Amino acid sequence: RSVDGKRVPIRWSSTEIEALKAGVGKFGMRNWSKILGDYPLIFGPTGRTGRDLKKKWLSLESKNDSGKSYKQ
Repeated sequence: RSVDGKRVPIRWSSTEIEALKAGVGKFGMRNWSKILGDYPLIFGPTGRTGRDLKKKWLSLESKNDSGKSYKQ
């Protein structure tokens, strides 16, 4: 999924976001490969990487206006 050697961005689905939140709750931050391995049917088809998960998580954290972390 690349054009001229660059990856084409794929919009995150609500299912992917919920799986990411659940994965961070289960494995904690910095365990992106474990999260990917636990949800292959969700992240596999879009080709998400650990780096993608990290970037999205940091984005979610920065947009969290209540100041609370998603991590349980």
